[in-house]
Amino acid sequence: MNPHPLRRVGWLLNAALATLLVATTIRFLDQSLFALRYPYDLDYGEGIVWQQMLMIPGGQMYGDITRFPYIVFHYPPVFHLAVRVVAELGLDGLVAGRIVSIMSTLSMAGLMGAVGYRAMPAAAGLQVRWFVGFLAAALPLASPAVFLWAPLMRVDMPAMALVYAGILAGALAPGRHAWLVVSGLFFVAAVYTRQTALAAPAATFGVMLLVTPGPAIRAALVAGVTAVAILVGMSWLTDGGFLRHLVSYNINRFDLLRGLGHAFYVVLGNLALVIAALVAAVFALRELRRRAGLIQHLREDTGARLRMILIVYALLTSGMLPMLGKSGASVNYWIEWVCAVSLLAALLVGWCAAALRNLPADARPHLALLLAPALLIIQCVSTLPRAHGVAAPTPALMALEAELRADVRPAIGDVMVLMVRAGSGVVWEPAIFAELASLGRWDEAPLLAMLDRHAFAMVVTVGDRGSFPYDSRYTPTISDAIQRNYPRREVLGVLVVRRPPLAVDQRAALP
Repeated sequence: MNPHPLRRVGWLLNAALATLLVATTIRFLDQSLFALRYPYDLDYGEGIVWQQMLMIPGGQMYGDITRFPYIVFHYPPVFHLAVRVVAELGLDGLVAGRIVSIMSTLSMAGLMGAVGYRAMPAAAGLQVRWFVGFLAAALPLASPAVFLWAPLMRVDMPAMALVYAGILAGALAPGRHAWLVVSGLFFVAAVYTRQTALAAPAATFGVMLLVTPGPAIRAALVAGVTAVAILVGMSWLTDGGFLRHLVSYNINRFDLLRGLGHAFYVVLGNLALVIAALVAAVFALRELRRRAGLIQHLREDTGARLRMILIVYALLTSGMLPMLGKSGASVNYWIEWVCAVSLLAALLVGWCAAALRNLPADARPHLALLLAPALLIIQCVSTLPRAHGVAAPTPALMALEAELRADVRPAIGDVMVLMVRAGSGVVWEPAIFAELASLGRWDEAPLLAMLDRHAFAMVVTVGDRGSFPYDSRYTPTISDAIQRNYPRREVLGVLVVRRPPLAVDQRAALP
């Protein structure tokens, strides 16, 4: 019997989608190589993470923020410790951090591919399952959020790799209950990499409590005891500073309306992906409803368990999108969500491909079966991620680094990678202390006194007063002091470099 004519169209669409994703993956790898070669800031937060890595472990980690240098530790220490291990191989600290992030992203992609492969019903056939695995691995790398964030020295991608390791291990648990313990420990590691990595353990253990309640409770207890033991140990090592930094100091002003608005635009920008994910979720839930003995089916079918976990996970991460209303939020706040919906969308492509393969030649046209690959092609084309930009020409940044090395004073500002590379280190991070000062939780007086006596070699900011992000990082009082005491102004790309008067003695005393 001749195949249905739609089958050839579906094959062409799937081939086009695969080709597009191979191209975006190659582009991602190219951008990653660029990041490894580029020696300065690609993101505001990289320098402070590098500085924190240099202080973890050590007596200053999670320390007193009223003492100079003024450092808030935003995250638990797993990423920083991993970077230190890699740096011990003789690598530059920034390169080590970016390697950990890039390799974590590729690990996450591989784990997502394994999840997609296992979540697809065996009846779909081996070829379709492998194709779904490829889509699940490659789709996140085509997202602007992952594409831009993954090559950076930031904690998010290692946390995501641990999250998907936990999801995969948890779904394998029935009949092999030790996997649930392994899953819980992966989730503990994820939370101690990025403390907000809570949606995946909630989804996984929520489903597994229905499927195997006894083992799930025991595994949750093991994970909980481990997490508490680490918390107690870190609090003891830091005289309570660990919790103070993560809870009391690590704050951002939050605007719910702005968060809802940003969430709306993120969903709108990924609408084709969202539609595919919603259709996949409805399809999966309808398939489960037709099963007699739902719990027994989930217990016996790994794919069904994974599909249920992924649906709950996507719902939870969708509910977290309004956190984009935090003042320091960036694209990393929707990485977890876009990965979750990408997995569901990949499953829909697999179901459509399997249905087309089995469509009799005399069946009426089923154009809806072409919906999934068409939607994902539209999504990938409409959101082709841009390449990383740089704040200023590299020769200009090299000249700034040399100038700072020759000065006995540190610098402050937004290019914190440059400060660490120049050897002076980060002594004050603008954004978090602007938040603390605005809420009356940190006294700016010592820093103002240092500015008044020209204790810094220069102040380097992205933009200037009256622009974003400058106004979110520098309070009016600090801005006044900078303009008053650092009158010599130079523009380098998007950077504004301010220097003290020429007559100032470099050896202004530091506290």
